[in-house]
Amino acid sequence: MRFEKFNDIYNLTSKISYSKIPGSIGGSPAGILSRGPRGAWLRMLITQKHKYALRAVFELAKHRDGGQIKLADIADNQAIPLRFLEVIMAQLKGSGLVASKRGCHGGYSLLIRPEQITVGTIFRFIDDRRRQDRCDACIAREGCPLYDNCAFRPMWDRVCSAIYGVYDETTIQDLLDNEKIAPIRP
Repeated sequence: MRFEKFNDIYNLTSKISYSKIPGSIGGSPAGILSRGPRGAWLRMLITQKHKYALRAVFELAKHRDGGQIKLADIADNQAIPLRFLEVIMAQLKGSGLVASKRGCHGGYSLLIRPEQITVGTIFRFIDDRRRQDRCDACIAREGCPLYDNCAFRPMWDRVCSAIYGVYDETTIQDLLDNEKIAPIRP
């Protein structure tokens, strides 16, 4: 199954005892692990912007054969605040993944087939990592003072590579297929 790597990473990190590490907050190193439900354990994993962008592309893929879909419909169907969605869709237009058409019959549509778009592609475009000294594990995030001499960076780079390995092998079509087979909750 495609998500085994993610579950392995989650299971491995959930067994680590951070409470004995100086500077830990709530049992996790400051700035590395975040509070929240399963899947939100690494701050570097995904932001709300990542989630919204993924859900927007997912919604466009669901309506691929139906033509254009209005921004308000995407926002309603995926519970995304319209103001955030406007910004995200403007950014996604620059990626070549989506197109927009003005007018009363206008809206947004996918330019690429869902099986050709990976979650990793969307996330990398949203990340827009131009700075080489950006550190996913550091509180500073950008301009890390220890970047060139950090003992932990190679480990966090491997974790990030493993996570993006899952993102890169998961297509929007996979997510559409998951929705079709997911049980309906009462």
